[in-house]
Amino acid sequence: MALPNMAMIPSGYKPTKLYSVLPTPADIGSELIENGDFSTDTKWSKGTGFSISGGSANCDGTQTANTTLVQQGGILGATLSFTVGKTYKVNFDIVVTSSFITNIEVGGGYENDNFDTSGNYTTYITALSTNDRFTFTATPDFIGSIDNVSVLEAISDADFTVERASSATRVNEQGLIETPEFILSDELVSNGDFSDGSTDWVVGSGWSVTNGKASCDGTDTGVSGWLRQNNIIVSGKSYKVTFDVTTTDIGTVLRINDTNYGIATIKGSGSKTIYFTSRGYSIAFSQDKTASIDNISIVEIERENIPRIDYTGGGCPVLLTEPQSTNLVKDSEDFTQGSWIHNSNLGITPNTTISPDGTQNADSLVYSGSGNRLGVDIAMTINTKYALSIYYKNNGGNNQIPFSGSNTTGATTVTITDEWARYTVIFTATATATSNLRFMSGMANANLFAWGAQIEELDYATSYMPTYGEIASRATETVKGVENANTYNSTEGVLFAEVAGLSDGDDDDRFISLSDGTTDNQVSVYLNTLSGKISGLVSSNNVDAYLNSVTHNQLDFNKIALSYKGNDINLWVNGVKASTVTTQNAPIGLSVLKLIAAVGANKAFYGKTSQVQVFNTALSDFELKLLTSQDTNYNSYEAMRLALNYNIQ
Repeated sequence: MALPNMAMIPSGYKPTKLYSVLPTPADIGSELIENGDFSTDTKWSKGTGFSISGGSANCDGTQTANTTLVQQGGILGATLSFTVGKTYKVNFDIVVTSSFITNIEVGGGYENDNFDTSGNYTTYITALSTNDRFTFTATPDFIGSIDNVSVLEAISDADFTVERASSATRVNEQGLIETPEFILSDELVSNGDFSDGSTDWVVGSGWSVTNGKASCDGTDTGVSGWLRQNNIIVSGKSYKVTFDVTTTDIGTVLRINDTNYGIATIKGSGSKTIYFTSRGYSIAFSQDKTASIDNISIVEIERENIPRIDYTGGGCPVLLTEPQSTNLVKDSEDFTQGSWIHNSNLGITPNTTISPDGTQNADSLVYSGSGNRLGVDIAMTINTKYALSIYYKNNGGNNQIPFSGSNTTGATTVTITDEWARYTVIFTATATATSNLRFMSGMANANLFAWGAQIEELDYATSYMPTYGEIASRATETVKGVENANTYNSTEGVLFAEVAGLSDGDDDDRFISLSDGTTDNQVSVYLNTLSGKISGLVSSNNVDAYLNSVTHNQLDFNKIALSYKGNDINLWVNGVKASTVTTQNAPIGLSVLKLIAAVGANKAFYGKTSQVQVFNTALSDFELKLLTSQDTNYNSYEAMRLALNYNIQ
């Protein structure tokens, strides 16, 4: 079977980038330089010292200043033409007798380097202006020759771009919930373990530093009672603070401040992690009660725009993309806070066991008697759906947990187990009013652990959004591939995707599209969420052809391939040819691949993406059956990479 010219299998990533695993050819289009082998003395403008003879451009060193060798569109008959913003691959041979070539220009873009030794060179330069000129610049002392000059339009990578203007959680390879992050700095705190006493710290009233720890006695809760380190952070940047606290009090013992701005309150003993965006320049710890602090670390981090490679369920990872959503619960991990409403006979002990994020921050809930409840008040809108989700683990009590809500329908009871699991219930508001939504109601004799409560204005639960005193949101995600017409074949090809949706009742279809940037010319596959069908759309000059499958469970992973060429359009789903159109032209000018409709922000592909591939040839029925068959699976990314000879680019 032909290999795709572009493929995304979730693997490596960095902020804004999800790496492709099969390279788009680096060189595209035709050769732009004329007479690059200098077989004739034409097409080139020669500065002082340069001449063309013997199949090369030669410089004899007679120049007294920088000298150039230039090919320019419209000059000496050359047809050279560059496009602003495109990247070009430059390759040439050079023989250096003395000094060096100092820079190369491509359409106003420069590669400044000292090409000072003989050999073959390759460099990539992005055109910055409409100046269709290619130039070698040599120093006054350069003696040597240049040959075999080539300039081709190039794609520097075939990676996907991921945009999300917020942090977001995922399930990592160890099965733990985490927020992916990249550390951007070295350690910013000096003497964070106090091994050198109080060196580099400003020690306020009520603080002392002994035996490798800083301790406060709770006597000075004002600014003069701060332990701080100045000029280590920058306003507007994001940071991660970690430290260890020892105390005999389970209430608030420390407060952490960014200059004069409060960041967080610290309760009880243990290892603590705080994230914040700075508004000042110093980190300070203020005292509420007796406590000791040690092993303080601060690093600059990036948590936005990071692709979420998710391992939910184990096995091969998938790309998780979701819509904007907000957790309306203000204290998702601390059930002792005042935002929670519960009966007096509920015993809550914070931080008693390891939670699904791998740290000891899950609360113990022990009920005695009956009629117990645990809930929050939420302003709801009539006929709107709300998803309640929470992680429970039984600890020997009643395992039947009722969910309910005032002014709602959807009350139900879930059965919890002795292992951590997330339980989700969907409510529909029957009035526009403040309602008490209960994660427990009317039950008796419970003994369990709880963590990660969430309420969203959606008909399904999305990934966990932690909150610490205020509601928190996750921004919507968009994913785009290489945007270049030369990458894709409009005459024929295949768009393939292996995907699962997040909801089977969403009002918006979920698209993956290859288009010219408009709806006039496109090849799209999508989950038709209301009908339950999987669909394809091929448009040519604003003439549309639709293809549909039978109903599929869209929460399962489905393999979809849409093969296209003139009057031969085929939709394959899970090894079966679902639909054929024989009266449709091929699209024109395909140039943009993205996990969203060609035009329409409300039709982004929110779901789990196992792979997306683009073939520049229309595959045979046998190949399409093999490509989409559910029998063609790999146990790991590495197994697939070896079988198909993929390489991360």
